[in-house]
Amino acid sequence: MNKVTVSLRIPAALNAVLADYAKGPGYCSRYQAAIRALETGLGVLVGSAHLGAADDEVADGLGELLARAARLEAMIDRTLFTASAAYAYARRGVVRSEADSKMDQLIAEAAQDAYRRQRDLARGAQQ
Repeated sequence: MNKVTVSLRIPAALNAVLADYAKGPGYCSRYQAAIRALETGLGVLVGSAHLGAADDEVADGLGELLARAARLEAMIDRTLFTASAAYAYARRGVVRSEADSKMDQLIAEAAQDAYRRQRDLARGAQQ
């Protein structure tokens, strides 16, 4: 690919916007910021779906964040279940009974109910 030199004159307001963009996250030079703006603008005008290297980095980072969020959700879910089971077993310690097999079943059901209740409350808070 052959590169061509292009010289542009832009208003001071646009120059300030480019300078602010260049100083922002993912620091780059003002020249590189101008190239990115030109490529993005032309892509929009032409309707190009071409993604630049910066877009690939953002997509990779977003994918990694989503994977981490899924792992965190699974870990929190297991922690919630463990806490619910501990709560149910602590309740059993207070109420002793001769029918241990039935009591174990009741404890398991109570743990599941507490787990579902807390999970539903947490999901309701997200929405």
